[in-house]
Amino acid sequence: MTLYMETILQSLEVIREVAWSMYLGLMLAFAILSVFSEFDLPDYLKWFSKFGVVLGLSLGATLLPSIVLVWFERGSYYPQGTLETVGVTIGFVMWISNIILEIWTLDPIRKYDLNILDDRISIEAKRQRALSHIRLHAVLCVVTSICLSLTV
Repeated sequence: MTLYMETILQSLEVIREVAWSMYLGLMLAFAILSVFSEFDLPDYLKWFSKFGVVLGLSLGATLLPSIVLVWFERGSYYPQGTLETVGVTIGFVMWISNIILEIWTLDPIRKYDLNILDDRISIEAKRQRALSHIRLHAVLCVVTSICLSLTV
């Protein structure tokens, strides 16, 4: 492998690690904040939504380099070993959870806050569902991180 290619792969690894640290750190920070502090739920969800772009970009900057790095390391995408299979599976569930969180959980709340959504819906139930989803999502992130870090 050429020096140029090694430099690119090392750069991708650094990007992946920094991006995952940002994503995991923000998810954990919001989950811990929701458990150990008193807060106004609508304000909490507005702040979480403000970090949506950062979370989305950091998750993308984690997944794309991972795809490239795994391919260059192995030449395939098949997980090697039980723990890696579990980690990748939980990671996939976490990715789907992220999609559900953004589209079906937080979007109705954003629409309600913009007066686009019908007032007859139970916004408090939707906000509680979002809070529970954020906490669950943080747990999925931690378990994914632990499983995949143990396989290295």
